[in-house]
Amino acid sequence: MTFRAVFLVALFVLPLGTLPSLADVPAEFAGRGCTFWDSETGDGEFIKVVVRHTDDGGRSYNQLVLKIHPDRDNNISALSCDGHCSAALYDRPQRGGGEIFTIDGQAGFISLRNNGANNRTSSLSVYCAR
Repeated sequence: MTFRAVFLVALFVLPLGTLPSLADVPAEFAGRGCTFWDSETGDGEFIKVVVRHTDDGGRSYNQLVLKIHPDRDNNISALSCDGHCSAALYDRPQRGGGEIFTIDGQAGFISLRNNGANNRTSSLSVYCAR
């Protein structure tokens, strides 16, 4: 993973001091996750959310973003996930208001323009499995 990707996650998504060490993530999960764009064509600004936590002894890793930074709140128009990774988007902080969209890592690039989720995301979760 590049410094830019880690910096973008820290700057636009997570509050300072919340980034766990990447040294704790096995190589097969390092740098894996989902990318979110502010443009429905994927040519605008983006953030990459990479998985960092495990709840099941290492079979899968996840990253929750319970409140998107105000500069990015309700400003996601497209996304894509790495293989074996998924994302769920929510229209309120703390994964509230119900799931508005999910993506499976096999789906590739998805524009949110025509599915009712465009510019509505206030929190999200990313999950990658073996």
